[in-house]
Amino acid sequence: MIGVNETERLGELVREHLQKDGLPSHGWDHVQRTLRYALLIAKEERADLSILLPAVLVHDIERSAAKHEESTVARSLLVKAGFTQDKTAAILDCVKSHATFSSTKPASTEQRVLFDADKIESLGPVGAARFFMFAGENHWDMRTALRPCGEARDVPSDH
Repeated sequence: MIGVNETERLGELVREHLQKDGLPSHGWDHVQRTLRYALLIAKEERADLSILLPAVLVHDIERSAAKHEESTVARSLLVKAGFTQDKTAAILDCVKSHATFSSTKPASTEQRVLFDADKIESLGPVGAARFFMFAGENHWDMRTALRPCGEARDVPSDH
């Protein structure tokens, strides 16, 4: 069963946080688009929405690999929204595996849905625009930004 009140409250908290402290390339608009893709995929995959929806909401609150592992801001927002300790742990476990640079690979249905929805959202013209916004946020020159996929790029630890 989905904790509607907790999920709605979390959505409000995440939106407020992203408007105040978020990066434009990974802001509330990105969360909303990722959520739409996740819902489409979840229907086919029969994902547990009580884990998936909050995970989508907090998936880019903390952008670096280390921060995805720690998830201190995400954890704080989940607790503030009223999620139990067990549910918070399951949601954060889902978030850990969504990033391409994560050492944790998606294993559960919810992890795979979040991973796929986030990657699908990065395709097309909006995804290209977001990529160049992200490159600007990281002060990459054009040569660095246009490196082929798989080549290393320095991403500051605070992103």
